[in-house]
Amino acid sequence: MAALSTMAMIAAGAAAAGTAISARQGHMAAKDQRIAGKNAEEAAAKQADEAVTRQVAEQRRVNNVPLVMPGGTSGAARASTLLTGPAGVDPQQLTLGRTTLLGG
Repeated sequence: MAALSTMAMIAAGAAAAGTAISARQGHMAAKDQRIAGKNAEEAAAKQADEAVTRQVAEQRRVNNVPLVMPGGTSGAARASTLLTGPAGVDPQQLTLGRTTLLGG
């Protein structure tokens, strides 16, 4: 009978050890999953920051392109509208007879 109780104790001890090992493995798996989730969040945040940086750089690039109208004139000199056509308005017509900015 002593041998039977010893075998039962060994079996119970092995079962307890197996349960402890399973619990430890479950804990480690949960920890690994939390770390993977955190790494994924950090990667997504970094990717979003890089996308914003690219967008800002592209906007700066677009804003620095000089405005060129059809016919090769810059936007400050002439502008084409449905009323003026592609030739724009003659700058001499805009002075209203004055020769200086001060009205002289």
